[in-house]
Amino acid sequence: MTKAQMEITEQAAPLRTAHLQRWIVYVATAVFVAAAVLFVYFTRDSPYRDLVLLLGLWGFLAIYLWIIAPIRGRFLLWFARPLRSKKFEPDDSVPAHISKRIQRITADLNEVGFSRVVSYRTDGGTGNFTHFSAEFENVRERCLAGMAVSCRGHPLEPVGTVGLVFQTSFRDGSKVGTLNQEMPGSLFPEEPSCLAVELPMPDPEMQFQVHAAVVRRHAATEDRIAVPTDPIAYRQAQDEENYARLMDAGYLFYDARDDVYRPTWKAAILMCWKNQWPVGAIRRSRKRRRTAALLKELEAAGELTWNFTP
Repeated sequence: MTKAQMEITEQAAPLRTAHLQRWIVYVATAVFVAAAVLFVYFTRDSPYRDLVLLLGLWGFLAIYLWIIAPIRGRFLLWFARPLRSKKFEPDDSVPAHISKRIQRITADLNEVGFSRVVSYRTDGGTGNFTHFSAEFENVRERCLAGMAVSCRGHPLEPVGTVGLVFQTSFRDGSKVGTLNQEMPGSLFPEEPSCLAVELPMPDPEMQFQVHAAVVRRHAATEDRIAVPTDPIAYRQAQDEENYARLMDAGYLFYDARDDVYRPTWKAAILMCWKNQWPVGAIRRSRKRRRTAALLKELEAAGELTWNFTP
């Protein structure tokens, strides 16, 4: 094991869920699967064998997704406190494929007036992911941009696409945030003071153009707050405020032993159920319709230099 791998392991170790809790969930899942197999086996001679088999499979799937999955989430899911970040430069000992992604996003953002302020790495995050992040600022537009590459395994391999978010804050405490991904995990109550726009598009320039248009509609330029001098501390403070809000709403509780936040039963059930069919499909469809309506409205007002095709 390399020094870097040992460092990641040491940092992640105190954050892992108790092994006993893990094995309780694993054993319960195995017992349920064994019971389902035995049920099918002993009904093999029934004249309604095919119907029983079909109903059994559907029943197993439904019970797993709607009952076992929330139980697994309650015991196995955790959220790291945002206090484990280390600064780095893309040229440091960072995997080449990750460094290239950061440099490519940096070049794209430079074209729309952003400059990179800091890059930082967070080990032992939710699900033992390693996050490589970078913060950018556009002083003239008073806008922050943050990108993140989530990685897992040894060697580290990216999971999913590069996340990019633009954020502008205002004097009245409200915010506008524009993300380049659909967030299936928008499972917690949304922050009332934050207007979030989800745009699954790969072009940072197009994404920022939409963000700037929404910001202009939201408030005047003089009402915007200047970009913070310490983006890392600013993001960490935002995360802590968000965790506090979710704790007050009964979605999270703080586990002092492992120094992490864990979901309550209420959160575990809702997080799973909101993503399952048909609830998840309905929620995603509603979000896409809202985004499409917004883009059509901006296009009709001449605030986009490109044509929106739904």
